[in-house]
Amino acid sequence: MASASSFVRPTTRPEEIQQLLTGVERYNPQKIGLLEDYVSHQCANPDPTTNHDLMANLALLKMYQFNPTMLDLDV
Repeated sequence: MASASSFVRPTTRPEEIQQLLTGVERYNPQKIGLLEDYVSHQCANPDPTTNHDLMANLALLKMYQFNPTMLDLDV
């Protein structure tokens, strides 16, 4: 099984998202909007070689798992 450290940081990941993913705020439900915006940005700018951020997308899914009432099906 791969660890989080074995995933490469995409070059397009903003520093704010990097800090979120590596800090204590990773599963703060108040940060769901920030990750939703980032997923929307990835979808609006599709480039599978540089714009796919698995760790950020998984973090958002995990937040939805912990906070199902905050699920936004439009994202």
